[in-house]
Amino acid sequence: MNNKIMKRGKNVTGLVRYLFGKGDANEHTGQRIIAAAPTLGIADGTRLDRRGDWPRVLDVARDLDAHRRIAGVAPHDGWVWHCAISLPPGERLDDAQWADVARTAIHRLGFDADDQGGRAGCRWIAVHHGPSARGNDHIHLAVNLVRDDLTIAAPGRDRIAMSRLCGEMERRYGLHVVEGRPGRGMPGYTHAAKERAERAHRRARTARTARTQDRTQGRDVGEGAGRAVPETATLARKIRAAATAATDEAEFVQAAVDAGIWVRPRYGKGGDRSQVVGYSAALPGSDAGAGPIWYGGGKLAADLSLPRLRARWTTSPKTTPPGALPAWQHANDLAAGPASTGAGTRVDAAPADAPPADAAPAAGEPARQWRQAAGRVGAAARALDDLPHGDTAAWAAAASDTAGLLSLLADRVDDGELAAELADAAYTLAWSAQTPRHPHTRDHHGGDHRGDHRAPARSDLAEVARFVRVATRRGTAEDAAVAVAIAALVLALLAMVRLIQAWHDHQQHRRQAAALGTRYQRCRLAARAHAGNAAPPWHRRPHGAVGDAALRRQADRAAAELARFTEVEGRAAVLLQQARAGDGPAARQLRDRAAALAAAAAAETELPAARTRLAAALADQDAARARLAELAPLADRGRLALRAHGTNRAQLARDQAAARDRLAAATTTEQNARTRLADLTLQAAAPFTSDQGPPARPAWRDGAATAEHTDLTGRWPEHLAAAIATDVGTAPDRAAGLTAETRAARRILHTTRTRPATATQARERLTELRTEQAIRATLPADRADHEQQQRLQHAAARPQAAPRQSDPHRHHGPDKGPSRGRGGGFGR
Repeated sequence: MNNKIMKRGKNVTGLVRYLFGKGDANEHTGQRIIAAAPTLGIADGTRLDRRGDWPRVLDVARDLDAHRRIAGVAPHDGWVWHCAISLPPGERLDDAQWADVARTAIHRLGFDADDQGGRAGCRWIAVHHGPSARGNDHIHLAVNLVRDDLTIAAPGRDRIAMSRLCGEMERRYGLHVVEGRPGRGMPGYTHAAKERAERAHRRARTARTARTQDRTQGRDVGEGAGRAVPETATLARKIRAAATAATDEAEFVQAAVDAGIWVRPRYGKGGDRSQVVGYSAALPGSDAGAGPIWYGGGKLAADLSLPRLRARWTTSPKTTPPGALPAWQHANDLAAGPASTGAGTRVDAAPADAPPADAAPAAGEPARQWRQAAGRVGAAARALDDLPHGDTAAWAAAASDTAGLLSLLADRVDDGELAAELADAAYTLAWSAQTPRHPHTRDHHGGDHRGDHRAPARSDLAEVARFVRVATRRGTAEDAAVAVAIAALVLALLAMVRLIQAWHDHQQHRRQAAALGTRYQRCRLAARAHAGNAAPPWHRRPHGAVGDAALRRQADRAAAELARFTEVEGRAAVLLQQARAGDGPAARQLRDRAAALAAAAAAETELPAARTRLAAALADQDAARARLAELAPLADRGRLALRAHGTNRAQLARDQAAARDRLAAATTTEQNARTRLADLTLQAAAPFTSDQGPPARPAWRDGAATAEHTDLTGRWPEHLAAAIATDVGTAPDRAAGLTAETRAARRILHTTRTRPATATQARERLTELRTEQAIRATLPADRADHEQQQRLQHAAARPQAAPRQSDPHRHHGPDKGPSRGRGGGFGR
């Protein structure tokens, strides 16, 4: 969308007559007023294109200028403000959309009434008619600068305001976006910047030529191997990469310094150095013999301003986090005196979370980490695919994060062609990610997607960016597996670029979609070529001769095997932790034994008293029975005989009843005492008869529990240490579910089996298979097809083994026959 503000005029009637006339090339047809000032009382869409409407046209012209003519107000520099707003051929807006554009322009320029501010409105009309001679759909805004209260409107900086308005309307209605428009976000290149880039490119080309003459073979590497790149593009790319990989403002500053960028803070007004409100960045040694050229973050790109960057990490974009102030001061010191400190220009300084440079990674570990990064990018792409198209802010954030990752990879790869393509793709994607300050979140079909507009899976992309940043500074040699894994990561990022291109196409951003489509194709070809250059021929790869189907089956089996080993390792780690904490089975058994012995010792302590109570009860029973036996003969004697024994029949009956009661009580006491004694005896003997202890434990004898409990408590640390050592030794077998019998069988099997016996071996085998799969997935199509044909020819040329003689007594299962499927006989 373009606008053209005409020279201020003094003839309202002449302008209106032109707008509703035939035009310079008879292109004015279907003239209608799509919007007008409320004081004119003209309805939207009023058509004035017929011959009989000409008096009404003149009435509109008189109404526009009547108040000025009556009052005799005539500004010397004119009072007619006229602007044409047009679209390129092929784009259209309906009358309602054009009316929205017109009213927004009137409001932005201050031509409307403001009751609260006491400002009267100007009289204006917006006219829409047929396309121009070149096919441009357009409208005309005609404004009388003399307000209704006879004050003069002063539309200062109206050209900048209209340019920003056009950029906003382009985004709102999905039109072609003009690059470099003020407020758009990505500035264009100045002539001086282009000349500096050309000079730097010539110097770099001369240096590469000199290096090439000193060696017989080699490749040029680095960004812009084939063309000049302005410093603003490089700065924006590196700043975006640092922001994508950072988790807070302090880490962003450090990442920018590590990338070889000079940054300096801009403090608040009044000398308040506790608040950083902005920053500037520069590349050291931008030109020979000249100092650095500083650019504000917002001048590099709209989303690289400090408030927009802070929105990534905090909910207070205008407040400086306390931990960021020392980082800004340190970066400012480096930028102020890099020559004395020797810092600030180092691009190989490792971040705080980077591993030591001399740390040797495990075999296949770097490639596995790069493949994991590609997997996380794939998860982010799936989340992005589910995002509503109307959520402009979230799509723009995803494009910006993807551009940051591509920028990091451009510094990581050692292929000059791929690095240049990645840098170009990152710039194009960042350009397409620019949004207005308040992005519109309603799609063209009226759907409103308000809410959380953060990019989906932003944490996944940030984690991948941090990994790439750390891997960039390791300085280790890049083998074929890592190179192929990096190419796979690039292809995963290109899948996100494809989704973002589809979103631009849905939003009718044709220029962005076309540019991203071109960059996608070029970068995809470069990534596959990079993998093809790094990968050895198929017959030199460990599993290069295996067919595709067999390779997939072997990888699945290796993954399942590794999963089992990993599960066992996880259980073993938990069991080892429990064993070292004294929570293993032997330690628990020891504590249970100590508790049982304590109870048994307490029972042994009560045994003498229980025996004494039983003996007393037995004595009472004997005395009661003797008394009953003594009284029994007297029952048959007469009165005189009883009197001779000093009693009578009633007294005898009472004595017999008392003896029987005593016997019953003694019997009850004896039974209770015997039961208690039996319980105490069982409790005392329980530790020696239960199944918890070793089978060779001696039988219980009186005092054995007390003696063993005394020994156990007296030497408790020694017994516990022995139990913990036993638990630690048996933890791996317990994790695998092995008993003493199965351990012996396993040792026999390990001498004959060919499958991996440890998790390390399983992981190495799976790494080889995954590397082969990644190579085949990232190779150029022509080489992949050629390798497949060679594998098939190799399989057909292999001598077939002689069939075994049939054994009628041997059963052949369904899996004992010849291998079926393409390439199924390799790698077994």
